[in-house]
Amino acid sequence: MSEARLAELATLATVRIGPVQDPRALWGSGFFVAPGWVLTCYHVLEERLPPEGDGRLLVQGPKHRCAAKLAYRPWTEPVDGTGAGPEHDLALVRLLEDIDHPCVWLTDRSDPPGRLRLYGWRVGDGGQPRSWSGHCHSNGTDSDHGITLGSLHSIPHGASGGPVVDQDYGAVVGVVKARRRHGDGGLAIRSTALRGFARAVPVAGETALGEDPFRELMRRHDHWHGQRSAAASWARAQEELGSAEAERSWRPDDTLAALARVSALPPPADRGLVPRMIEEALGGEEIWLEEPGDWREGHGRLRERLQGRSHPAEDVVFLHYLWLVSQVHRDAAPEESEGLERFVRHRSSELGPKGRSVPDSAYLPDALRSAMAAPRAAVPGQDAAALVVELDPDHYARGRFHWRVWAWDAGVDSPRLWAEEESGEGATLEELPHRLSAPLSNAFTWTDHGSARARLEFAVPTEHFDLDVHLWRSRLVARSLRPHPADDHPFGVHRQVVLRDLHRRGAPAPEWQQRWSLTEGEQLEALPLVSLANRQLEHASAGAVPLLCRPAAQSAGPLGQVLRAGHGVVLWHRTAHHAYGCDEACERFRAETAAMLRGLSGVAVLPEEVRLLRERVSKDDARAAWAEDLALLYDDPRRPIPEPTDRVSSP
Repeated sequence: MSEARLAELATLATVRIGPVQDPRALWGSGFFVAPGWVLTCYHVLEERLPPEGDGRLLVQGPKHRCAAKLAYRPWTEPVDGTGAGPEHDLALVRLLEDIDHPCVWLTDRSDPPGRLRLYGWRVGDGGQPRSWSGHCHSNGTDSDHGITLGSLHSIPHGASGGPVVDQDYGAVVGVVKARRRHGDGGLAIRSTALRGFARAVPVAGETALGEDPFRELMRRHDHWHGQRSAAASWARAQEELGSAEAERSWRPDDTLAALARVSALPPPADRGLVPRMIEEALGGEEIWLEEPGDWREGHGRLRERLQGRSHPAEDVVFLHYLWLVSQVHRDAAPEESEGLERFVRHRSSELGPKGRSVPDSAYLPDALRSAMAAPRAAVPGQDAAALVVELDPDHYARGRFHWRVWAWDAGVDSPRLWAEEESGEGATLEELPHRLSAPLSNAFTWTDHGSARARLEFAVPTEHFDLDVHLWRSRLVARSLRPHPADDHPFGVHRQVVLRDLHRRGAPAPEWQQRWSLTEGEQLEALPLVSLANRQLEHASAGAVPLLCRPAAQSAGPLGQVLRAGHGVVLWHRTAHHAYGCDEACERFRAETAAMLRGLSGVAVLPEEVRLLRERVSKDDARAAWAEDLALLYDDPRRPIPEPTDRVSSP
């Protein structure tokens, strides 16, 4: 089994990174992952570039030399004092010149690798950088995206950021991260961590990879490999390896050709669609520890499922899956869908009689047909994806809360429990943003699709309706909706953030359901509650939205009556102070809110309207300043929060 071609391809795509001013200096390694893009470790660049990130660097390979810049940094930060996981140490570097260069092949699999070869650069004799490689085995994992590297003479200084190649499958499965301080071996970052670039942080206004850098990067990667000649492709290297992939009826060049076409399609509207398609292609249910989230990953999971199985028509299974994928976006992306369908039909025709078993559109399963026909609910929308955070006060420890996170996929009426507090001690309001950072970040990775971000709903008791949850962010509570150089944007600026009534858990009351159904599609209008009377609520119009010009803490009585009357949408001012009744500020608040509501039809658009106002405040728009402390209760009875399980704390 010759590994020479694989080594040649990996070496040609591995680069060294250093300062423009000194071409001999070596900061670390990286590799070409797509045309014009280099993947490396963030720590290679973090302390060597200006804080604003617009400093230039030099990328050099065996046959290439080009100026470049840091374009995207890790998508999140450490959430507590334990430090960041390996997945946070990735960075994307953009070349500043248009040069022709090779690219590595990134695996579509997510199962643990075995025999590995690491590539990178080191400082040689006389200080001259030299290319380096070394063999080792993976002997374990570190968190979700770390690979521990076994026996190896030593990983030299400068190799961080280089590719980790699986010698059995002929594909890059990770990035060299660190060497052990004492002894051999080290740590690598699995390629699965690249999914975090779906919400990467652009550096110095970088926009080249659009709203979803991960998806666009992989599209360019797969498209580039789909255009390569056989002699220069990683598929040929895999075949020459005599790897398990080369010996199967679904060949390496089939994978490259298929994924090049799949990458042109929009992402799945519902991540649950991908495992259902795999199960349909395999002809039975599968157990999923973690569901595949996109078409490419689904292809890799299908290969993993077939690994070790004796399947007489493996190529038919892949074609069945790809054919189903081709049908999903026939209306939204007809040209791209037709391209994948043509590939499936052509490849099926090569199989003779067994190729006829690839289904035709007339045999599309009903369960998948209905899922494919329904596009993903847009944001805003009543059926959009949402995360609900329950904050349940501890009955004994005053000021502490127990929390749960529920996730609703787009178009799905029943939630699933995503994460919950397990210590039994709860958390204070100051601790909650930190405790919730990791579970929310992980959940957003699955529920967000490009610019369509899941709504964030906080279910709290009415006495806590004035919480500034819209100012929370990944790690700290922001100072204000107004811009501040030390703050990233809070949640309320880039996603819908609303409140729900914790005491409405379980089956919704009839008056709540009835009132909600009346507001759907109705022209909204403000119902100012200046001097509240039950009669005012009972005879409110279908589109009436109760409006309070004072904080919830000062409106316990009115809020209670509003909720008992079945209203699921309420607006109020979080911070207004009323020592002697309403004043001119109240009048302006009511007038501005009423004007906003007059232009809206149906409650479904209200969360996005509030978000847009918060975004304008963050940009210092004086015309939106009145809405800085506007709070919204948006309590949809069609998505009731499940009843709590019994939980007690020791007194």
